[in-house]
Amino acid sequence: MSTARTGVRWARGPADDLLRWFRALDAEGLGDAYLTEVWCSLVWHAVRGKYRRLALSDIRRLATGKQHADGRAVSAGETDAIRQFAALRLIESEWRHQALSVRRVVQLYAVACGCDLDQVRWRTDRLSLHGGVHTPVDAPDIPAAMEGYEALLKTACEPSGETDLSRFAGLAAELFTHLIRTHPFPDGKGRTGRLLCNLALRRWRLPYIDLPKVRNSEEWLGSVNEAIESASGGAIAGILEEHIVTALEFARDYRAGLSLDVDNRRDGRR
Repeated sequence: MSTARTGVRWARGPADDLLRWFRALDAEGLGDAYLTEVWCSLVWHAVRGKYRRLALSDIRRLATGKQHADGRAVSAGETDAIRQFAALRLIESEWRHQALSVRRVVQLYAVACGCDLDQVRWRTDRLSLHGGVHTPVDAPDIPAAMEGYEALLKTACEPSGETDLSRFAGLAAELFTHLIRTHPFPDGKGRTGRLLCNLALRRWRLPYIDLPKVRNSEEWLGSVNEAIESASGGAIAGILEEHIVTALEFARDYRAGLSLDVDNRRDGRR
């Protein structure tokens, strides 16, 4: 791939240059190899804290839809990973081209958690978050909270003409924070929130980002707690923006490496 094809310079530059470059690349198609690399990282970090027996090689095998060659049953951790791969494939192939809505959030939850769509119900019990630090919305208030969420999701559909990464990061942070504070489903709020962030980013033609689970990062846990306490995504917006820039740089460097590899083989040096 050359700069002549993208119309954007390769040199490392500010975030807006990276954003323009990525959108030019995205218009041509990211490629299965790039998506597999990114998705494996996302799913590996999403399951490794709970299913420590799963190796990265297992995640790569599951990304291709392959089961055990010896006929062994798929484990709970592998099932979890397969479900998240299914959600990512739907995000990339269909959902990123469609409007964000509460129904889409419910669909995302159903796929990621492996339940039928018509079986999804709002939470009915009282919970505490993160070791009792926070109490989410009371169960009777969830429907009203999700009505407000619908308006926020509609707002998040609109910034297609934006070029400011801070704006994108702020919107994604609000989407994540509102979902975590509301905790509308009995479980699975973390994976649903992380996948929703990536759905929003892909809708805005930005790359996937690899958000940690709160149990695996004290910094992330502290920022999420602060966001929940303040009922605002401001505490995590900066972290999301850093992740977006990192993902843009990875996409550029990944494609640059592929281009270099092609050039080397063409020149007989590899």
